Order: sequence, then C-alpha cells, then structure tokens
Amino acid sequence: MGALLEKIDGGLYRVERWIAVVASIVRAVVGFFDGVYRRYSSVESKLGEKLGAWTGMDPEGSAYQSLQDSSGMIVWAPSFGIVYFGIRSASARPLFADVPKPETHVPTAAPRAAAYAAIICVGTWFLLRILFGSGTPEDIIACDESGYSWRCGFYPSGVTWAQPFALMLTLWVGFVGASMATHDNRQLKVEALQRYLPEKVRNMAGLLSGLCAAAFCIFLAVLGYRYVGYKYEDYLGTNKLGETFDSTSIPIYQGFLIVPFAYAVMALRFFGLGLRAFRGELDTTPAELADLDIPDASAPDVEQGEER
Repeated sequence: MGALLEKIDGGLYRVERWIAVVASIVRAVVGFFDGVYRRYSSVESKLGEKLGAWTGMDPEGSAYQSLQDSSGMIVWAPSFGIVYFGIRSASARPLFADVPKPETHVPTAAPRAAAYAAIICVGTWFLLRILFGSGTPEDIIACDESGYSWRCGFYPSGVTWAQPFALMLTLWVGFVGASMATHDNRQLKVEALQRYLPEKVRNMAGLLSGLCAAAFCIFLAVLGYRYVGYKYEDYLGTNKLGETFDSTSIPIYQGFLIVPFAYAVMALRFFGLGLRAFRGELDTTPAELADLDIPDASAPDVEQGEER
C-alpha cells in the first residue's frame, strides 16, 4: 500500500512540475509581449528621447520630431548588436551533466553570429507585425480586433489580458511550487531545537509537527474551497458574464481552484512526512545542503588507509 501511495505521489509531483514549468514559460512570454507592445505602439520613443536630450535638441523642434519618427528603425541597430554579441559570447557549457565540458571556449564565427542575429531581428519584426500590426495610434483606433490584416495584426490594441492572466499564473506557480517543496521536504522549517533532542523525542516531535502542519493546511484548504464556492455562485448569479479576471473570460473561481487543491495535497504530504519522521526514515539534512556532494566525515578514508 505504501509503495502504491508513493507511486501516486510521484506521478502527481511530475504533473505539478510540468504545470509549474509551462505556467512560468507562458507567464514570461505573455508579460514580455505585453511590455514590448507598450513600446512598439508608443508615440514617443525612449531611444529618440534619450538621443534628443544627449544632443541638446529642442523637444518642440522639427529635428526632434524627425528623430522620433525614425527612431523605430534606429532601435534595430543596437538590438542587432546585443543579439550578435550575445551569440558570440554564448557559453559552451553543456546542457547535460554527462557531457564533458570543453577545456577552451570557441566562440561562434563572426559571419555565422551575424547571420543568426539578422534572422532573429527580422523574425522578431515579422512576429510583432503579425501580432500587433503597424502599431500606430491611427491604426489602433481604426482596426477591429475581430478581424486580421497585415495592418492591424491579431491584437491591434495589445494583449490587454496579459497582466491579469500573468498574475493568475503567478498564483498557480506559487502554490504548485509550495506543494512541490513539501514533496521534497524543502519547506521552511524551524528545527534548531529539534536537532538537539534525543532520538525518540525528536521522532515524536517530527510526528507532532507534521500533524500540526497537516491540520493547518486542511483548515486553509477548507477556507479556499469555500472561497471558490462563493465565487462560483457569484459567477452563476451573473449568468456567467461577470466575476471574471479583468480583460479575460476566465472565471475567478477557476483561477483560485489551485488554492484548496494545493493545500489538500500539502496536508497529505505533511502527514506522510510526520509518519516518516516518527519512524526515523526522514532525511534530516538541511535543505540548503541537500544538493551538495559533501563526503561523510565519519566514513573511513580507505585510500588514505591503503597509502599508510
């Protein structure tokens, strides 16, 4: 039975890991494009503003306005340079631990790095044009978001749902990450006194701390479940037209489903950690040292013994 529960817990952990990874990637991409759109569609260019101030141009003059109009093309020059030097200076560190690390770093050839940088910059421009159209204020007002054209793009008014959607994903990543931490016994613990207790007393203290943490998580899971229920009733009360995240059609109750679920899973895991601590099966290595390959000082040094 115990082996079956561990297998189920391991499968759930793998699902949580994928949720955390995918949610983090989607959150980063959505937030990135939201920030890019704000500069892409802005009337005033930050680069043009900095260059105008550096050269002493009159903000009301024609030269300054010409600089603002051409800054959209000028910005690609430093962008190309950043990408080029990023490719040229990229680390040759292998992605997998079993691949030997090269002794010397051989940078990417300059023509190849320039070609890669050009492809990335041109591809980025096409992607921005496909997503946001021309980005001019006139086109933003004139374009209808329900249709697509090269002038309008898919999101002529920007990804207005990016921020609330990213906040919801942050909530999911946070609670899924907390649940994963309890699986690995990496949660925050106050155990300075517990380490100095006798073994039997320490095992009992571990059981009690696990049970208390599980009970508290159950309490929070119940509160989270009730909150989700209230939001679901409000959602039905608006004929499924309200109680959604701003600028999205995602109901609020769906976004908060992770709260009772994560607390319920953490409660079960804390209960399991308490039982393992009581049986003396729980690893007491501090979390900050768990990933370090530290040799056991109490183990006999066989090699030194042979040399002696």
